[in-house]
Amino acid sequence: MKRFAKIIHENLNAGGGSERFTFTLIEALQEMGFIIDLETITCPDWEWIRKSFGNSYSQLIRDIHVIDLKDILGSSIKWNPKFPLQKSNYENSENEYDVIINAHGDIFPYFRYGSEKVDNRSKTKMITYCHYPLVPQLVKNNSYSNYLKKILRHYFPEVKKEFENFPFEKIISCALSNFNQMMKSTLVLTNSYFSKKAIENIYGDRVFSVLYPPVDVQYFRENTSYSKDRDNRIIVIARYSPDKEIESALKIANILKGMKVDFEMVIVGNLSEDNYDYYLSLEKAKYVMGLDKKVQLFKNTHLTDLINIMNSCKFLLHPTKLEPFGISIVEGMSSGLIPIVPFIGGNSEFVPSHLRYRNETEAASIIARNMNVPHKERVDISRSVEIFSKKNFKRNVRDIIERILGEEIYVYPTSSVDTKNRKL
Repeated sequence: MKRFAKIIHENLNAGGGSERFTFTLIEALQEMGFIIDLETITCPDWEWIRKSFGNSYSQLIRDIHVIDLKDILGSSIKWNPKFPLQKSNYENSENEYDVIINAHGDIFPYFRYGSEKVDNRSKTKMITYCHYPLVPQLVKNNSYSNYLKKILRHYFPEVKKEFENFPFEKIISCALSNFNQMMKSTLVLTNSYFSKKAIENIYGDRVFSVLYPPVDVQYFRENTSYSKDRDNRIIVIARYSPDKEIESALKIANILKGMKVDFEMVIVGNLSEDNYDYYLSLEKAKYVMGLDKKVQLFKNTHLTDLINIMNSCKFLLHPTKLEPFGISIVEGMSSGLIPIVPFIGGNSEFVPSHLRYRNETEAASIIARNMNVPHKERVDISRSVEIFSKKNFKRNVRDIIERILGEEIYVYPTSSVDTKNRKL
């Protein structure tokens, strides 16, 4: 029996946790026998994806379709889009799919005309994976316009800085309305009980299930966790983006320097063109604080290089407050690193309380106290995150899909994806 699925994602080239989640979801659906289409704004760069994730995944996708922003952000605006995607000869209807999954439902308000009818059909089920309800928060804080500008650049590469002519208030109102309808009219999944509570505070009891994102814990454990010789090094793994609050890590490094603690800090993450100014501000802050000999910043690092760095580190410092989950935290724990994380967020569901901090000073104190943690404790930390393995994730996806469709699904095993060429 053929089954069909459509995956929605704004930009699979971003190289972050949302993309990792989506590719493993695609793997899981393919192993369940689904024929998969992708709907997106940005054309996937399959070679970049292969280098980033060890597989281009293009062979798992039947067809790619362009998301029409007129349906998402308002049809009364004068649009003249230059689509970056190659149009397909395959004509599809949303009604042909067994499941339609918006895998980027924290930020992308996928609710098109007719969607409310699709959700009530006996066959097609619309699912939203909402990492965190960001759109209402961004609109409330007047922070949504920059995101919209980034989306619009994909459609209007010639516009550049001429966005003042766009009716942003109307677009934002439409985006929020679509997001609200999406959250109220589709089956909602999320990545942690922390995110579940945040969603329910706005939309009531809407979460169908918590589905923890996948982490390749076995790969990290096998390549790092049993390395006993560790320096007093701290690694920060995060996209170079203001929302990741990497400047907080520099403040913690400055406090450690003032405490006369012997340490080094390495910051590793993807850097996009949009965030280059933020990266430069971190480099400048490092020198202003006198941390040029203590802190190093690396961008777009291959996984093999990251593993070499991890093998010499003791700590994984996570600077982002209110993190909905934190895939890099689980990767660090898999590698036998001691996680130092904010006291509240999705990470509180798996990081021991004595390793969570309320402010930068407390974070520095926790690091100083744990400089001589025995190797056995690091191995125990690595084993504690097995629940987030890709194998468990795929099993949980199948269980959820079976519950939603009301039928048992046979799984066709496939070979695991090679991750050795991934970049961060």
